[in-house]
Amino acid sequence: MSNSLTFEIVNDSGQDDGSVYLLLTGESIGFPTSPAQVTPAVVNLPQASGDSATSSLLNALGTSTTFVSPLTGATLPVYSFDLDTIVSGRLLISFGTAITYSGGTAPTAIQENFRWDKMEFGYPGSGADLTSLDFFGIPLQFDFIDSAGTILETATFYSSTATL
Repeated sequence: MSNSLTFEIVNDSGQDDGSVYLLLTGESIGFPTSPAQVTPAVVNLPQASGDSATSSLLNALGTSTTFVSPLTGATLPVYSFDLDTIVSGRLLISFGTAITYSGGTAPTAIQENFRWDKMEFGYPGSGADLTSLDFFGIPLQFDFIDSAGTILETATFYSSTATL
């Protein structure tokens, strides 16, 4: 598992973890075979025209540690999963409503009437290649941290709920 990328997700949005949804999309998505783990819902691209996938709840993922928010002081669970590979990956996140990826068609702002966002990344290669984090207004932060705990790359997108 030393070549795996551990994805850790902390929900500091104020939304209940049971109302935050995740959908992982990409090509060549590979997960470690052991240890057994719960992963988010997955769409392997290209998706067949008749296939459909719906996002899964954040709190369905495993958690083994906590994080103290520097913003609120709240102690929050850290949800995680490991990836071996992903090409042209996207992690889609929504509040309150599950995202559906159907018939090879990604959700769009025109189709959906709920709050959602995405981040794009790939792994491996030169580490996690963050290509986009700037969609429809869920504040996100992505830190790429090496095995020694050093932050190698950070990308953030913040938007006040009042401005949306």
